[in-house]
Amino acid sequence: MSLQASNASLASQLADAQALAARERQLLADKAAAAEQLSLERNRELLEQVLLKERQLAQLTASEQQALRAAEAEAAEQLAAAQQAAATRQREAAAQIAELSSKLEAAEACAADLRSQLLESQNVARLEVTAALGEAQELSAQLQESQRQLGALQQQQQQQLMLRAPVG
Repeated sequence: MSLQASNASLASQLADAQALAARERQLLADKAAAAEQLSLERNRELLEQVLLKERQLAQLTASEQQALRAAEAEAAEQLAAAQQAAATRQREAAAQIAELSSKLEAAEACAADLRSQLLESQNVARLEVTAALGEAQELSAQLQESQRQLGALQQQQQQQLMLRAPVG
């Protein structure tokens, strides 16, 4: 694989890692907001039911009050169960957030590593280009010297041929 292709691949991987990190941040924020909203709405609904039953209780007879107290106790149990379920959902959301945070940290570390590799590859490429230019200049100088020597030999050979040729 050429150095340019390697650098392009590293740059592409870096961009992918950064995009993944941004998506995971947004997912974390969305999940936290949704869990909080769901918990608040359910608690508000249950509280409204309890308050309504308390108002109705004040207007009922003793037997009705007893039946209503049983219903109120059941509503309180439902509220406690709902609160417990909301707490469980919040814990699960927190666990997911922690997992996504861990993945985000890993993605950011990967992106930093890719950036480092890209910079290192660019530095190596610069050094290789500099070395190649130096070698090309040296070869060019050698070629010029060889051409000069060849020209001198050709000239010397012509002079020898002229000396050997019969004058006539």
